Amino acid sequence: MTKARSFLFAVIFLAFMTLGILLYADIRSRQEKSEPAELPSPTVISAQKNYFILRVDDLQKASPSLMSVWVTLVFPSDYSTLIFKSLYPQPAATETVSQVYKMRLDADGNPAPEFWDYFNQLPLQRNGFVLVDNVGLQRVSDYITGATTTFLALPDDPALRNEMILTEEHLLWQETCLGIQSKSSQRGAAILWSDLIPNHLRTDIGFADIMMLWDKLARQTDTLHCEILITP
Repeated sequence: MTKARSFLFAVIFLAFMTLGILLYADIRSRQEKSEPAELPSPTVISAQKNYFILRVDDLQKASPSLMSVWVTLVFPSDYSTLIFKSLYPQPAATETVSQVYKMRLDADGNPAPEFWDYFNQLPLQRNGFVLVDNVGLQRVSDYITGATTTFLALPDDPALRNEMILTEEHLLWQETCLGIQSKSSQRGAAILWSDLIPNHLRTDIGFADIMMLWDKLARQTDTLHCEILITP
């Protein structure tokens, strides 16, 4: 498997996330900051890594519209489980809720600190993010599935719009899990990453971290368990 293909898969499940596993360094940093008697057990340290996948409409816009937020949970203890959990949209989201989740970018085009204010209140440590727009999502999906991905026009009604986004992305993560579990080498057209990054996909996760994650997950093709959870 080529590096480009490996990079693609890792980015996607965290959708792409395409993510952030340096478990040994994590343990070492905790050991240096804590007294030995107060250290949590290795099981607690390695219990869970959380990677946020942020989908917007168009990263070429000065103020792209946020379409969805998912968190991908990875369990470094054995890398046998992936959980994709939706945080936004919610099926019956109000305008107030939508404002809470409004996308804000910093000068570098990444999520601004104030965008994370709400998520920082959740009991989820953030280990990295992938920010992708419709073009980026479509190109990566085409490569993974070997078929042409088409996103339908979204209705104006907020409830119907949210339902359609969640349905599309639920199917996307199902295809992602099948792709991870599949040993087939048949994929779609290769991606020119220079065209995709940073115009349509951005991440704060290092390539070495992504490769480490993919290597661990790729070993679980026969036992990998995926769950897709939609926020009620």
